Amino acid sequence: IQMARQTYQYEMKKAFAYDHCWNILCECPKWNRDWETKMAKSRRPRDDLLPTQTSQDSPGDVASNEPERPEGSKKSKEKKRKTFESVQVMQEYFQKLEGRFDLEDSASNDQLELRRQELEASREKTEALKEKNRIKLFETESKIIATDLDGLTGVAREVMRRKQEEITAKW
Repeated sequence: IQMARQTYQYEMKKAFAYDHCWNILCECPKWNRDWETKMAKSRRPRDDLLPTQTSQDSPGDVASNEPERPEGSKKSKEKKRKTFESVQVMQEYFQKLEGRFDLEDSASNDQLELRRQELEASREKTEALKEKNRIKLFETESKIIATDLDGLTGVAREVMRRKQEEITAKW
């Protein structure tokens, strides 16, 4: 590197002003690959001295030894777009799923409300039947209380008298 700087200064008549760039690019895989390729071309032996290529050596073998190339801007944008699209698809799916749950919840709530109404109607019906039975019982007890014991004989008279006493004690 020092020798390259001296050569640059000698040929250009000024010092190399991009050391800060060189410090960043010297570790970049793409720069290293390009540099190695240029160096290999400058050191390439003549064609008549090259050994013949065997079936084991293929042009793909040379590329596999190179470090992986960084992702380009087009690929990066395409990847982001695809990711964004997949996120949108997932969001739409979840919205549809939530909509189904909302419909199911709504249907469940409607069914629950209908069940509550049926239960309330059943309670009202039961209360009405209880009240009707109380009224019948009251009418029957009133008839028993109003019964004249003078017209009854022996056992019937005694049963009616006890019944009247029970009803009077209950009221």
